[in-house]
Amino acid sequence: MNKYLIHAMEQNYHGLHGIKTYCIAEANNERELYDDAEMASREVMESYGEIMEDIYEAADNDEEMVETLIEENIEYYIYKIKDDVNKTLRELDEEVWNLGIETFIEEYCEEE
Repeated sequence: MNKYLIHAMEQNYHGLHGIKTYCIAEANNERELYDDAEMASREVMESYGEIMEDIYEAADNDEEMVETLIEENIEYYIYKIKDDVNKTLRELDEEVWNLGIETFIEEYCEEE
């Protein structure tokens, strides 16, 4: 199993103003994490009322259009953590929040 960093946000703010989340996960490959990353992005949108208000207003409260707009606003990045990093998932989760995304990626993630 490999360790990965999921960096989830939505497309309007791209993580600005704290509208983002990070998650450390284990998987055999990156593809296994697509559903988790999508769900994390959805949760980011749902946790910020203003984003959802904008979506509902743009969709004129049409539920199908709301879902379409949510899907269009999903944004995430998945980074593989270097194999030689011997920290637990919990330790890595704390590190990403303490160091910030750029520094964490430089120190712990493989180059793309």
